[in-house]
Amino acid sequence: MPARGFMAPSYSSLQRSAAFSDSCNSLDRRVANAENQRLRQDLQRELNFVRRDFNSQIAAAARALVPIAGDVEQQGRENAYLARYQSTPEATKRYFSRVALAVPDKGELNLVLLDSGGNTFLKAEWPLGWAKLHEGLDTRLSGGPPSERYRPEGVIEFPRFGRNPRDAEGERRPEQEWLILEFDCDYLRNVVLPSILQRYLAEAGQSQYSGGGEARRRIPGKRSIAGDQKPSRKVAVRTRG
Repeated sequence: MPARGFMAPSYSSLQRSAAFSDSCNSLDRRVANAENQRLRQDLQRELNFVRRDFNSQIAAAARALVPIAGDVEQQGRENAYLARYQSTPEATKRYFSRVALAVPDKGELNLVLLDSGGNTFLKAEWPLGWAKLHEGLDTRLSGGPPSERYRPEGVIEFPRFGRNPRDAEGERRPEQEWLILEFDCDYLRNVVLPSILQRYLAEAGQSQYSGGGEARRRIPGKRSIAGDQKPSRKVAVRTRG
């Protein structure tokens, strides 16, 4: 029995109270869902900036090692590439684990690798991991299209074309050589990517994202990112086994 002076709530008032409570809970859920959606959209936008910046930095580092065609003609092939490399900032050099030239000679495609000190190019055998690349460049040299997947992951090449001075229209000659660059995946993963993540995704001076193997954050319904972006030449980067 209700205490004296207090009226027991009616069944209808209890129903109205429960309905009001349900409405409040539903509103809370909608607000939470809207906030989560906004956060996901904001994060996705930041990730797009990260991808664009990562792409841009890789492409700029690769272009920094490509000499001007006139320098090659004046200084000679290896001297021009070597001078370009030696004038490149150390931080940019660290993007690459191998720098090489593929040079056509009497129907063969010879490979010269830049030594570890960056002082000279030395003749070398084609690495096993570059077998498809060797085959693809050979096919190009003979005028045919290479296979679609001839380029190893983490490797990019830049051809240099000559011109026939006797041709009034400057008809393009075949490739004179290819500059081949192999990216240092450890440096990209542990240094380049975390610095970009820190710049775009930090909150209140403390990044939610860590570098190295943890340089990723999962988004509900989205794939994680770990530097999977490619430069303009579609370079995929992964750690070599």
